[in-house]
Amino acid sequence: MSLKDIRERFEASTKGEWVVGSTGGVDGWSGHYGVKVKADEGSYDYRITPYHTDWEGYGDGMSPLDAEFTAAAHQDVPAMLDVLEEILTLHAPETKYELDLASFSWVKDENGEQVVEAVLCSECSGSDDSVSWPCATVQAIQKLDAR
Repeated sequence: MSLKDIRERFEASTKGEWVVGSTGGVDGWSGHYGVKVKADEGSYDYRITPYHTDWEGYGDGMSPLDAEFTAAAHQDVPAMLDVLEEILTLHAPETKYELDLASFSWVKDENGEQVVEAVLCSECSGSDDSVSWPCATVQAIQKLDAR
């Protein structure tokens, strides 16, 4: 699972604002809960999850808290993805090439390519310290790829 995979799943999901839906309860009965897309005025709501769990309509549906979590996730997931992608942009790899101080020219390999001295984190590395890329922040986010 990668950030790209999660973004693609979100983009493929039903569009619109997801909200908790309920059959509503009567006489002390709490009703059944699910998730629906909030419809524009004059149109019907579209159910994302069923309010009932069996074909007769007498199942339990979701708990109110599960319905709230599922509905909120549709808004929360893209917001979290945006933040994680911004963090990865800040912590981009920065290539440092080897410099021959005697001739003050870049060191080149047998193919004429510049020799890489190090790849550093652009956000974590400063003028006094060098932090290799991927830094701990990027490594933590990349753990999603291992799942």
